[in-house]
Amino acid sequence: RQQRLYIIQVISADFIRICCDKKGTHTIQAIFDTVNLPEEEELIRRALRGNIFRLSMDSQGTHVVQKVLNCRSFKGAKQNFVFDEFEDFYEICTNRNGLIVVKILVKNVVTPDKRRKLMSQIGNRMIKLVQDPYGNYAVSEIIANWDPAQCYPIFEQVLTRVSELSIQKYSS
Repeated sequence: RQQRLYIIQVISADFIRICCDKKGTHTIQAIFDTVNLPEEEELIRRALRGNIFRLSMDSQGTHVVQKVLNCRSFKGAKQNFVFDEFEDFYEICTNRNGLIVVKILVKNVVTPDKRRKLMSQIGNRMIKLVQDPYGNYAVSEIIANWDPAQCYPIFEQVLTRVSELSIQKYSS
């Protein structure tokens, strides 16, 4: 227990670099499987804070963020720090690595406030999002997992352009 805490403390200065390394990402994910102390969780949160967006877009770092979102130690409110770091959901939705993180977030985000935040950030670019090769999957994930009433802004925008969107490659 003390050894795990010590290891996390020692690598925390290089945590992000390790997360983005092809072999390092596996090591960090393995550490997450053993985390069970609040002190360990806090050290990991501190090491990741301010870098979630960058890691989500990175081909190796995205696996670390996904692991946090799927890890038993970071369930529920403990993963709010991940969601809170996204200032531009549109950009992350249109990135192939970021999309995977968004899909997990869409399933895990249960508070109405967080859902409204996500919807407001993508709302003004909804049509561009459904036309994007990756963004359309983010919209589909929202529709599949959220209550129809919460998806009304999507339906409202898409319905006004059904004929145009139905003939395009990604939005159809």
